[in-house]
Amino acid sequence: MRAAKTLAFYAVMWLGTALVVVAGLELVLPRVLPPQKLSRHRWGDRPHTFLPGVVHRAVTPEYDVTFRANWLGYNDVEHEPGPAPDRARVLLLGDSFVEAMQVAPDRQLARVLERLAARDGLRVEVVSMAISGYGQSHELATYEALGRGFHPDVVVVFFCANDVWNNLVGVEGEDGPAIYALDPRGALVSNLDGAPQRRPTLDEYRKHLREPTFRGLRLARRLVRASLRYASGDVRGAARAAALNELPRTNGPRDSPPRAPRGVRPEQQRMFAALVAELERAIVE
Repeated sequence: MRAAKTLAFYAVMWLGTALVVVAGLELVLPRVLPPQKLSRHRWGDRPHTFLPGVVHRAVTPEYDVTFRANWLGYNDVEHEPGPAPDRARVLLLGDSFVEAMQVAPDRQLARVLERLAARDGLRVEVVSMAISGYGQSHELATYEALGRGFHPDVVVVFFCANDVWNNLVGVEGEDGPAIYALDPRGALVSNLDGAPQRRPTLDEYRKHLREPTFRGLRLARRLVRASLRYASGDVRGAARAAALNELPRTNGPRDSPPRAPRGVRPEQQRMFAALVAELERAIVE
């Protein structure tokens, strides 16, 4: 009898503690960290993007921005594929620097470049295809699947030091095989070849538009997942390399080539070199 009472007492204590923690999360976290409304879509035959055609909200303590993803899934205006004989067309391929969800849509790089060109009397259309976490593998797959069809006159490929790590995962922080692999001869092999395209479903749109329940618990889960992601040596190395890449070079000739960030493995270097070579070949040809 005494054992049963003791067990019941501890069960009530644990349950009460859990309820207090959940109530605290629900009351405090949504006030400290306003919930974002960012939905991703995996296309199957090309790298992931935002859920297309809907309004997204990016929120941190530093910014609170809403933007509408175009029907290709990017933070950009709509563009018509095919040649554009009456204007020059520039294609931007990159990651969060080009995605630019941290600023108002009219302040992102593509719109600024168009305004600068118009000021000089030039008619230029800038197409942006960029998502946070993209590396050269995502950029190459995006160019092959979409970018080439817009017949760009100029293609600008952005690089950040953490791309070296991002190239070996499908989506940074998510499970899934790398977009490309190297065969025994060192040639690139796409893991997306022959994959069917998966269009967004009504359930995805309903989920995006629906107000989330248990916001505090969802935010707590997001924080835990982010913490576990940064426990990975590769992700920590990518973050360190990106940070070091922002520092000014203080020694050595100014025109000397940058050294590989510490922790870059040989297979990552080989993959990066193969991707850059293939990007140059595909775009130039």
